[in-house]
Amino acid sequence: MLSIGFWELLLVGVVLLVVVGPERMPKMMRFLGKAYGKLRRAADELRRAFVLEADRMDSQERFDELQQRRQKARDERMRALEERRKRGVVEQKEDFELPKGFTPEEWERLPDHVREIVAKRMKSDGDQ
Repeated sequence: MLSIGFWELLLVGVVLLVVVGPERMPKMMRFLGKAYGKLRRAADELRRAFVLEADRMDSQERFDELQQRRQKARDERMRALEERRKRGVVEQKEDFELPKGFTPEEWERLPDHVREIVAKRMKSDGDQ
């Protein structure tokens, strides 16, 4: 902060003693101490506010980036599924019934591994 040595501080004290006088010096020092404390607290609060805002902005940027990556991955999956449908790769087995509450479009939107699990369970339930 300020690089005030012992001799500089002593010189300031002597000048203050001469200018203010010995009877008002304690009040003046108390006032200066309180003002310095208030200034220090205000500076700390301002620094804390800047750090919090910078962290919030950084978090928001990371969140936005993740949202964009998520949307891009979702778009790529949908595009790949559309291409598979157009080429006829996606087929529905005739002997397989869709689970209750699923339309063919909803069923196709499910990830492959989920469809496999559900199909196995339905098959094992049908065998019993």
